[in-house]
Amino acid sequence: MALIPTVNLLLLANILLLGGLGSYLLTKVNRHRSVPLLIASLLPLMVFEAGSYFFLHFPTSRHAAQAIMLALALVPLGFSPISHTLGRTTGNKHIARWTAYYACQILILIIFIRQIFNGQLVQWVTGILDQPVILIDKQNALLFVNVLLSSAVALLCFDATLRSVGNSELEALKLVFIAFLGFVVYFSYVSVNLLVSFYVSQSLILSGAAVIFIGLLLLSYSFAKYPFWKVKISVSRRIVFGCL
Repeated sequence: MALIPTVNLLLLANILLLGGLGSYLLTKVNRHRSVPLLIASLLPLMVFEAGSYFFLHFPTSRHAAQAIMLALALVPLGFSPISHTLGRTTGNKHIARWTAYYACQILILIIFIRQIFNGQLVQWVTGILDQPVILIDKQNALLFVNVLLSSAVALLCFDATLRSVGNSELEALKLVFIAFLGFVVYFSYVSVNLLVSFYVSQSLILSGAAVIFIGLLLLSYSFAKYPFWKVKISVSRRIVFGCL
């Protein structure tokens, strides 16, 4: 219980940082085509932190649990686009394949959202136990496989981007990569926990506050010192799409 004030401050700090970063990036939308996608990548984090904040204060709230599940559902469409467009100025000659990929992701997101708000995904939220937990329906747990697969795609594409740049560009992008590496690994771990155990504990949810806080600090420092919108990367899309 002694950690609650600290976690509470971390969650509020993250929400403020996300709002500040989003507002700052809005002023840079015209500087690079990947800036809007980066703003979109902050949405799963914002929804997750808002849900975590309410889950901390209202452990039995289904709305808090639904917000957390919604954040996980948004991860594929939030993280994948920025992973293969960050800092790039060239067009995508594999646009048909990416279009098919994102069409599938939109369909899965629609299904995910329907299951969440129809009450078919979150089975039970309890604060009776020493450790409040969110229980999910076993039949719908496979939806989290998509979170894992899309996370792997995002990491491979981020890696392909870093391997294709020079030393000067690498300095500008590596902190962004490290931040998103932390986000992706954390959300993947939560998804694995849901797939294997069909529940997620309050402690696991709240531990994400520290991961996200560190990641947001890295992003803030990177944008201040090494603005990626000043980086121009031209590389064959065969290398990037090879991550799929």
